[in-house]
Amino acid sequence: MSILKLVLIDHLKILLQIIHGRNRGALADVFV
Repeated sequence: MSILKLVLIDHLKILLQIIHGRNRGALADVFV
């Protein structure tokens, strides 16, 4: 369960970064 929580937290952080739209390159890094 703890691993799933960590994964969810990581995804939330990524989503926040995408929403803020600071770096368009961040999307490429995520999907690499």
